[in-house]
Amino acid sequence: MTKVWSYKPGRSLIPSTGYCRSGYEVTASPLVVGNTVICGALDGKLYLLDLDTGKKIQEIQLDSQIMAQCALLGNACVVTTLNGNIYMLTGR
Repeated sequence: MTKVWSYKPGRSLIPSTGYCRSGYEVTASPLVVGNTVICGALDGKLYLLDLDTGKKIQEIQLDSQIMAQCALLGNACVVTTLNGNIYMLTGR
């Protein structure tokens, strides 16, 4: 395998894993929809990245860390945060 691209999210709102010392943490698995990678991070943001280039398409600030993979429901993305909230997001 050859590394094609990488993306570093913002700093974690609070350190949550003892093995990561950088403060930039992603624990959620990415979801690929068409040519878009959707992934939440511990900085409380949901990132939409271009699959081919890794460039940020959009970031959406939520209320708390995102630790789990989001789910796709039709054209909507459902995501949970550590504060216990559930969000449904549509469009771009």
